[in-house]
Amino acid sequence: MKLKAFVTGAATSGSGKTTLTLALARAFRDKGLAVAPFKVGPDYIDPGFLAKAAGRPCYNLDLWMCGKEGLRRSFARGARFANIAVIEGAMGLFDGPLGKTPSSTAEVAKALKIPVLLVLSAKGAAQTLAALALGLKEYDPALKIAGAVITEVASSRQEAMIAQAFSQSGIKLYGFFPRLKDFIIPRRHLGLVLAEEISENMFETLGKEAAKNIDLEGLIQDLPEIELENSATNKPFQKARIAVAQDRAFCFYYQENLALLEEYGAELVFFSLLKDDLPEAQGYYFGGGYPELFARALAEKKDLHKELKARVQKGVPILAECGGFMFLNRLLKLENTAYPLVGILPGEVVLGKKLKALGYRTLLPEEDNFLGRGPFFGHEFRYSSLKNGFQKGFKAFDAEEKEVKTFGLVKENIFATYIHLHFGRTPKAAANFVAYASQVK
Repeated sequence: MKLKAFVTGAATSGSGKTTLTLALARAFRDKGLAVAPFKVGPDYIDPGFLAKAAGRPCYNLDLWMCGKEGLRRSFARGARFANIAVIEGAMGLFDGPLGKTPSSTAEVAKALKIPVLLVLSAKGAAQTLAALALGLKEYDPALKIAGAVITEVASSRQEAMIAQAFSQSGIKLYGFFPRLKDFIIPRRHLGLVLAEEISENMFETLGKEAAKNIDLEGLIQDLPEIELENSATNKPFQKARIAVAQDRAFCFYYQENLALLEEYGAELVFFSLLKDDLPEAQGYYFGGGYPELFARALAEKKDLHKELKARVQKGVPILAECGGFMFLNRLLKLENTAYPLVGILPGEVVLGKKLKALGYRTLLPEEDNFLGRGPFFGHEFRYSSLKNGFQKGFKAFDAEEKEVKTFGLVKENIFATYIHLHFGRTPKAAANFVAYASQVK
């Protein structure tokens, strides 16, 4: 199967890359195309916006967490049955963490052989943007540049100056995206608010602005066709019912993990920890999110706490990441109030105002567990820490292979840490989860 694809890449963060990518995804969707959205890097929030704009699930593309083979599999899985893939880059085009595996937007684009559409902000600049585009193009000759779109343009005079400079650069200019004063995505401590908190009208406005100001037909025509690889896995015969908490409190999941669990035989049952009773299942998956915003409601679910503890004590496997890990602890402390939570783990979660940990993580289990012995790869991003907490059953390392300390428990049927795991490099973890859960009666 073939499709068109491009990656949006900028010189710096804050260039309007997210807004433009959302606008393009919605504009292509409005034209009747099946749009496959992707996000470069480990981000948990932007994929929700991209999924809402495109009307399809968004997959993360991360060389560090996936490796090259996993990256290509994930792209093929997310782009299946699509006409065009719209991939939002991360940070600046060549930016990425130090370590043995380069994972910048440029490296992802090269690994997938997909051209980059430069997104350059016109704030405080005009003709210089053409020189900047040339510099980005020549910095790595192996990287294919499709052209450029200029964002945050303030006037027709500024447009004319930029267009003249680009006409002499050899880099095609596909349009100018104006400053949208009424479109501001609010932020909170983990980043942007959730996509569900933004009205559909905002996405419609973005799509219309892209259709009006950008040469969509020219971009599609100029893009090369990409041949998709086979993303199929070797499925075992086990079947298991795995319940996934998904609501405004727990909403950060890598789409690849959910897809792999289903491919390996899981029947995924989505439920709300805020509204629903605990569903009957042979395994549970609690992702990250914002449990601190719903602390009172989560604390009041005492029957659910009791039932979950009983099922885990009977051997039902539970995977809990970041916010899900927080939920399994004894208390969540916010200012002067303590909210009782499940109590499977003894920690007291204390939310701070400063970032406590950020970065890629390699997790090495030291105990037998339902996911396997690893190594596993993921990302940690948190503002909380634990009192009376511990790190048992595993070691953790950063992208430079330096050991780091965190919190969590890995043993038998419990895999609960602050780290968001990505199964792209280790799909067998999903197979192991389903196989273990299938034995639960």
